[in-house]
Amino acid sequence: MKAIYLGMEYFTRGGLVMWPLLVCSLVSVAVILDRLAFFHRADTERGFSERFCRALRKDHWEEARNLARATKGGLAALAVHLLEAPEYLQLQEAFVTGESRSILNRFAHGLPYLKVIVTLSPLLGLLGTITGMMASFAALGSRWDNPLAVTGGVGEALITTVFGLSIAIVTMCFYAYFSQRVHQITLEMELLCSTFSEAVARKKEHQA
Repeated sequence: MKAIYLGMEYFTRGGLVMWPLLVCSLVSVAVILDRLAFFHRADTERGFSERFCRALRKDHWEEARNLARATKGGLAALAVHLLEAPEYLQLQEAFVTGESRSILNRFAHGLPYLKVIVTLSPLLGLLGTITGMMASFAALGSRWDNPLAVTGGVGEALITTVFGLSIAIVTMCFYAYFSQRVHQITLEMELLCSTFSEAVARKKEHQA
C-alpha cells in the first residue's frame, strides 16, 4: 500500500503531462503483451525454411508438404497454403508475394505504435520539464512567502522527465527485439518464396 500511495503522490506532483504519459505506458504494455503472445503462438521453429527449401530443391514435394503440415507457425502455414494452391496460382509471382506479405503484416502489426511511443514519451517528458520550470520561474517572486513553490515546479519537471525516459527505454528494448524478429522472418520468407517459385517453374518445365 505504501508503494501505491507513493506512486500516486509522484503521479500527482508530475502535473497534467503525466496523464498522456500514462496513456503511452498503457498502450506500450498492451502492444508488447499482444506481440509476445502472438510471436509465441505464430513464430515458426528455427531451421524450418532451410529444411523446406532443401526438399523443394530436390523436387521432393511430398516431403516438403509433410514437413509444412507437421510444423506450427506462420511460415509453415504459408508453405502449406502455397503448396495446396491451384497450379495456375502457383505460377503467378503476385500470388506468392501477396500471401507472404499477408503473413508478414501480421507479425509487424502494432510495431509502428511502439515506434511512436519511443519518440513521443521523451517529448512529453520534456514538455513536463518546460511547464515545471515555468511554474518555478513564476514562483520566484513569491519565494519568501512560499519557498516550496519553487522546488515543487522543479520536482514536477524531474518527475515527468524520468517517467517519459523510462517509458521510452523499455519500449525501445522491446521494439528492437520485435523488429529483429520480423527482419529474420522476412529473410526466411523471401528464401522460402523464391525457392518455391523456382521449384514450380522447374516442375512446369519437366511436365512440358
